[in-house]
Amino acid sequence: MAEKNSTQNLITAVAIIVALVAVVYAFMMKTEKPIVVTEQPVKTIEVTENNPVVLTVNGKDVTRVEILDNFAQSGSQLPQGANLAQIFPLLQEQYLVGKVIEMAAKDKGIDTDHPKVQEALQKAKDRALRAAYMDDVGKEMVTEEDIRKAYEDIIGNQPDVMERKARHILLKDESKANALIVKLNQGRDFAKLASENSEGPTKENGGDLGYFSADQMVPEFSKAAFDLEVGDYTKTPVKTQFGYHIILVEDERQREKPAFDLVKEQLGQQLRQAASAEKIQELRENADVTIYDFEGNVIKAEEPTEEVQPMADEAQVDEEPVDDMEQDDEVELEDEAVMDDDAELEDE
Repeated sequence: MAEKNSTQNLITAVAIIVALVAVVYAFMMKTEKPIVVTEQPVKTIEVTENNPVVLTVNGKDVTRVEILDNFAQSGSQLPQGANLAQIFPLLQEQYLVGKVIEMAAKDKGIDTDHPKVQEALQKAKDRALRAAYMDDVGKEMVTEEDIRKAYEDIIGNQPDVMERKARHILLKDESKANALIVKLNQGRDFAKLASENSEGPTKENGGDLGYFSADQMVPEFSKAAFDLEVGDYTKTPVKTQFGYHIILVEDERQREKPAFDLVKEQLGQQLRQAASAEKIQELRENADVTIYDFEGNVIKAEEPTEEVQPMADEAQVDEEPVDDMEQDDEVELEDEAVMDDDAELEDE
């Protein structure tokens, strides 16, 4: 049992560290959180306009918000990308069916004292009880101090990251790139030349790439950009798999680490989830449980292996004791022409 608990604690510890690092890394990279297409119950539906009556059932007016709230509380799911106005008739029908059944039940004299209603109410109470208990466990086991310590531990272990802000001109032809470098040497404006000549998507904003770290670029581009002095540009074209680049470095900075307030909520949630999982495991192990198989036969619980203490063997001449028994971490830039394969910007 001790080994089992130790292994479980180790798994929990590794899981929480990975989750917390992921949260902080996302903020440090300053990327938008990826949109994950999942079908999850609708929690709330916000309506900012007025709230008109949209249905009348047996003389009772029903507002739009009531229809939407009924849908949200039902646990039903909106199709991904669905237009709410287009599917609203379906939501009205859902509400209508439920309401007429409810009214018919009341007309028949069925109320909250009915056994089926009592059974459903008890199940709802049980679910609410479990949710309230686990919420309390999370709050009791994870304090503000715990969250701050996790933040300081993670941030303290993060290395400083230097970023550079640059513009570039991307061309397929090396000779054309050399010709533009001659113009730059003559004092022409880099952003203007990029807008007029670059064959990459950043030509619309003068070749501006924004800030990036060395590991966000393909190696050839990154080396050239970080070898330059701030304010200087490459005097020869930089060849990468995307073509020939002329690079201008405009600024340099150390990447700002996320403030505590920005990651506090996510860190706290991760810590509370880990604490809840640990508490559930504890409750599970301390409960007196008998498990049966599908046919109703008792499944014998595994008993913890106990160490056998050395014993003197009376049959051995040397009276020697019997041996102890042993139990056998990228930010996407807008210009795909300079990102490395890991960041996977599209090649033109």
